[in-house]
Amino acid sequence: MIPMNFLGEGQVADYVMTGSWADKAIKEAKLIGNTQVVASSEASGYMSLPSLQDIQPSDNAAYLHLTSNETIEGTQFKSFPDTGSVPLIVDMSSDILSRPFDLNQFAMVYAGAQKNLGPSGVAVVIVREDLITDLRSIFRLCCVTTRT
Repeated sequence: MIPMNFLGEGQVADYVMTGSWADKAIKEAKLIGNTQVVASSEASGYMSLPSLQDIQPSDNAAYLHLTSNETIEGTQFKSFPDTGSVPLIVDMSSDILSRPFDLNQFAMVYAGAQKNLGPSGVAVVIVREDLITDLRSIFRLCCVTTRT
């Protein structure tokens, strides 16, 4: 749903490749549009994370996506990159409500509830209001404002 809503014409979706969950997000984004991995920990077998300084969004990035906690690989971002004007979107399925974090640093946070919040099939999406003023969702069902 993220690229369906936020990836515009002539833009690229930037992703940080940190393991199994990031890989799934990247594969899905590639089905929708131009997707690029801007930082990766593949060289370490995903046993470490890219340094925050190495995570630099592209000039034409619609957003930068990362997974905060790769439970399979056992890695977790303790802090997050400064992406400037590029919206930072974070999958926090594995650690939302498990630690304090400053929500103001994110354009969007989403989480599957089954790990920390509730039953399977429920999701939480927190989106900065300025991000939902001009959505381009292909399908109404996939538009984040449909659920508000």
